[in-house]
Amino acid sequence: MSVKSISRAKVYAGQRRDLHLDHEPALGGDPRLVVRQLRREWLQRFAWRFALFVAIPTTLASLYYGLVASNQYESTAVVMIQEIESGEDARPEHLLKVNSNLSGSARQLAAMREYILSRTMLQKLDEEIGLLRHFENPTWDYFARLRGHPTLEHAFAYFGKKMAADFDSASGTISLRARAFEPRMAQTLAQTVIRSTASKLDEMTEHMRSLSLKDAELQLESAKTRLVTARLVAARSRDAVEPRRATSGTTDDPVGSAAAKGAASNAGNWDEKLERANLELAFAEKAYDSSVSVLAELRAREIRRRPVLVTLVKPSLPDNSAYPRRLASVFAVFIFSLLALGIGSLTVTAIREHAHL
Repeated sequence: MSVKSISRAKVYAGQRRDLHLDHEPALGGDPRLVVRQLRREWLQRFAWRFALFVAIPTTLASLYYGLVASNQYESTAVVMIQEIESGEDARPEHLLKVNSNLSGSARQLAAMREYILSRTMLQKLDEEIGLLRHFENPTWDYFARLRGHPTLEHAFAYFGKKMAADFDSASGTISLRARAFEPRMAQTLAQTVIRSTASKLDEMTEHMRSLSLKDAELQLESAKTRLVTARLVAARSRDAVEPRRATSGTTDDPVGSAAAKGAASNAGNWDEKLERANLELAFAEKAYDSSVSVLAELRAREIRRRPVLVTLVKPSLPDNSAYPRRLASVFAVFIFSLLALGIGSLTVTAIREHAHL
């Protein structure tokens, strides 16, 4: 036997005292047999660890994803907000005929995305199509379905995993992805979301329209009141000035010259008041005309143009399950288990070596 083999066996035995080196006397002191025995024991330990931390989890994942996991189907759709002329259909072929306000549409789309992913939408879907009953169906596998009697927060968190709405600011569109355990239910879910969102958009538009009209009507009423007041003041000033002008212009009595001068001075003051009254009347008339024009234009615009939710890509009827991704999931479990085994083995070895020191 070579000196190199003996040295390797002694070094290996010195560093790995936990591998039952008490077999060395039974092996006749042969270093080669000791090395073989050490390797055999190490392989046995590694096999047990590999089976426990890698093989068993991967096997369980394969059985679950291959035999137990329920298929989940995903329906996709693309929508956008477009302003159309009243009388035109909200169809994609009319989009090239209409000029849209991209910034306003982007804000409305962002608001609609928040509505799609809201608790209000979840409650509306549950009322209309029984969404939570579908997710709680016991025929689906235990880990994929909505379990027990969930609270609103739990159901909302689960709903967030089944519904996605991606907003693309560049194209001004929202991409919907609705997931369910049945193809028809997935399509119905996407269709109901689009219909509810369109109804919400109409409600928001009508609310903003009523607020704008109410504000314009209030401004018109204020301008009307100002105009009526200005006309009354101007009429009173005119009625007060005319007799004083006549009196100051017809007096010829030298004795009453002082009184005539006082009357002329008073008439001058009334002329100034009349001028201010006429100026206020002119401003009031312009403000009234402007308010009337604004209200008329606002009403015409609201009647002529309205934003609608346009479905560019209708909700699809999936023919293949999108989830779970079985092979990818099993492979991910295998890689994660292998990494856990490697990190755990290194940690245990480092602790034992530190304890031997």
